[in-house]
Amino acid sequence: MENLENKEPIIITGMHRSGTSLLTNFLSDCGVFMGKSLDENYESVFFQRINKWILSCVGSSWDNPVTLKKLGNKDIEIILNRLEKVINSRFSNSLYFGKRSFLSNKSFNQNNLLWGWKDPVNTFSLVIWKKVFPAAKVVNISRHPLDVSLSLINREKILKKKDVNSVFPKFLSSLLPILSVSKGDVLSSFNISSINDALLLYKKYNEEMLSNNKIYPDVFNIKYEDMISNPSVIFDSLFKFLNLNLNEQKKEQYIEKMDKSKIFAYKNKDLEFDKQILEDIDY
Repeated sequence: MENLENKEPIIITGMHRSGTSLLTNFLSDCGVFMGKSLDENYESVFFQRINKWILSCVGSSWDNPVTLKKLGNKDIEIILNRLEKVINSRFSNSLYFGKRSFLSNKSFNQNNLLWGWKDPVNTFSLVIWKKVFPAAKVVNISRHPLDVSLSLINREKILKKKDVNSVFPKFLSSLLPILSVSKGDVLSSFNISSINDALLLYKKYNEEMLSNNKIYPDVFNIKYEDMISNPSVIFDSLFKFLNLNLNEQKKEQYIEKMDKSKIFAYKNKDLEFDKQILEDIDY
């Protein structure tokens, strides 16, 4: 797209519950702008909604993803044409950069901020974003499948309770047929109810991550376990990859917050799962 070829946003990819939020928080504390409006998982609402739309184009969602790499050139061109209108819109820019961007009439190609965004769905939409921002810096994080699955199941239990106890406004009932791809106010996934469900979803994300690594050799890969057990080395290497200066004081402060008990936490649980699924995952 015009004037975006040299822009270098930092795009965070990786399976849900793999440490993407931890990584995003650190980058944000070090001066990387990750979006004005963030959800509870520190995901840019602006790019999150676009990613939902992109996946909906192939009839998929975060919890039932389908690769976009099989799309034909004409289909990709349709998506890119729509995105160009969004990216070049003053109003759209303000949803990511904030109201000041709208007032100053600055767009993505005019902002000189060090910026990026985090959304696990980037794992699947990366093939599109790399066409929009060819020079983007991609940072991918992965974590042991069972730790991810346990964390995902625990989150789903919390969200399910919220869904059960929530009161859906009556005036919205008539709008159900035209609600967006975000499922209205339903927070939980209907596709994840067991460790096996979570492992199968992990497998899809992992296969897409491996595919991305083959297509984009400049992806910086981090293992959650390495980031927690040896954070100084990982952060130093990461900032060298990003061509950024790392504030040593902030790094040390962040390292002190690292919770090493979360590494291989699944070993302290008595889990029942399909061992074949785990063996099929290349981790």
